[in-house]
Amino acid sequence: MFKNAILLLIAVSPLLPAAAQDGQPVQAPAPEVAVETAAAEVAPAAPTPLPEGIAARALNDDGTATLITFAELDALLVARHGKRAEGQDVLARLLNMKVLHKLAADAGVEISSKQLDDRIAEINQKLLDQGYEGGLAAQLVASDISPEIFRSTFAVSLAMEELARLALGQPEGERPGPGQQEAWMKTMMEARGGSLNNDPFPTKETGIAATSGDVTVTMAEFYEHLRDELPRQFVEQSCTQMILEKRLRAKAGTIEDAEWQAAVDLEISRRRARHNANPETQGVSYEALLDAQGMGIAGIKKDPAVVVTALTSVLSWRDEVAAAKAAGSTATDVEELRNAGRRALYEEERELFDGYYGERLHLAACVLRSAEVPDEVVTRTTEEAHAYLGRLAPGIPDAEGFRLIVGKLSDDAGAKENGGELGWFGRGDERLPQNIRDAAFDYWAAKGKDGVAGPIDVVGGVAILWVGPLQPAPEWELLSQAVQSELQARTLSAAMPPAGIQIFRDPPLTLPNAPAAPEAPKAE
Repeated sequence: MFKNAILLLIAVSPLLPAAAQDGQPVQAPAPEVAVETAAAEVAPAAPTPLPEGIAARALNDDGTATLITFAELDALLVARHGKRAEGQDVLARLLNMKVLHKLAADAGVEISSKQLDDRIAEINQKLLDQGYEGGLAAQLVASDISPEIFRSTFAVSLAMEELARLALGQPEGERPGPGQQEAWMKTMMEARGGSLNNDPFPTKETGIAATSGDVTVTMAEFYEHLRDELPRQFVEQSCTQMILEKRLRAKAGTIEDAEWQAAVDLEISRRRARHNANPETQGVSYEALLDAQGMGIAGIKKDPAVVVTALTSVLSWRDEVAAAKAAGSTATDVEELRNAGRRALYEEERELFDGYYGERLHLAACVLRSAEVPDEVVTRTTEEAHAYLGRLAPGIPDAEGFRLIVGKLSDDAGAKENGGELGWFGRGDERLPQNIRDAAFDYWAAKGKDGVAGPIDVVGGVAILWVGPLQPAPEWELLSQAVQSELQARTLSAAMPPAGIQIFRDPPLTLPNAPAAPEAPKAE
């Protein structure tokens, strides 16, 4: 959408960030290192600006602040994204822009402020004429591109347009098409030669990240563009994880080398096992994948996502030891002591752990929309829905029959496609409303076999459930792992800054009353 509406008008596809080219954030998957510790919800920008050189800040309870410098953020962003498609896109576009600056200067091509303003106004009017509410400003907001970056990039694109016109011998005032400009740019770059120096990237800011003839891109320039042009979620995630690492390290204090190594190795082993179980990565070792991403095992062990998880392991182990001692355990072996602590913590909150990790039922649902007082949208009364499903339920023979019923009757389009699948749930799993869980477990307690429960009231209508099979409570070895995971989750939650995290890109771009990513009207 954004590409058709803007790029075909201004022919800047080699220059604008990929977000602008596709009309949505970059679709390359976040690196594995950035997945495990979910990014915290970033609070609105604080009323005071960040100090110079600071990329992110979180206020602590004691009035101090946890700070992330640009140097820290830049190092992480290059490690995570520099060799991936999104990072290489930023670097290639930066090199192209610097080459165009050089070519324009050599040819005496200058774009005046008036020329820039006039063309931007032209684009804005065309978007409005095509039905894009809010015009160019709204499209920049939807694509998370700051007006300043757009303006500077657009100025270079106009220089490219003029250089291509001159090279093609076209008369003044004529505009080469996007294809002509891209072909000219490709020819120029091939003639000049060039390389992206990322194997490995230089470590100093003055190091050269890319070259083309006599034009170079330093690491300092790459850092600045990478942090400004990567999709916002990558930057937020990195800042959040670094904040969490610092807060958890402060809480953990001194950690014995052997204990730390065990915590890191445990997390690496878990990631390797998940990688090996993924059908999409069969035939590629975990180590090979990391090497391809420019990380390697040594790099991943230092990544904040792994470090944060390892810190929660260390802190949860300490909680387990404390619980074991409080319960009177006399174990001397550290693993026995931790296990005793998990057992004690389990007994303290048995209802919670059993509710989530004990017996679980597999559930599916068929929902009919209804209302106490029907209208032109919902025409069925709640009483009618109860009566209809009540007559239908006894005749459903098995799970396959239930899926067929869902496909024919459900008022939920998604349910029609997946047979009403809900998944596995324990009695205390609050992802489902209490009355649904009660109906399912009460049915199983009474019948002891697969079958239909309901009808019952649900939000927006009435439902029947397919209940079963039952998954028994796991043995202690597995349940104890769930207890530890719960302790780690609580440790992580407690480390989240209560007032949120402010990053240098706050607040997100907004435009009052502008719709998000509006679609162009279809041709009559």
